[in-house]
Amino acid sequence: MQQVFRVRRDVFDATQQRVGREIVHGVTSLQPVTTAEQINAHARNHWSIESKSHWVRDVGLRRGPPARLPR
Repeated sequence: MQQVFRVRRDVFDATQQRVGREIVHGVTSLQPVTTAEQINAHARNHWSIESKSHWVRDVGLRRGPPARLPR
């Protein structure tokens, strides 16, 4: 473990009204010289891949309609 980080997210509903806020903590093996922007980019990339694979699996296996189309 090289760094710990905290992310604050604002949560919005389908009408773009903020309905809440969540705070998550994480650990990373990225070097300590990694900036907050770089950690954010890594996290966003990871969840983008994760979301797309779940969408393909859920729609492909007919586990329900997608919440939204992948980008």
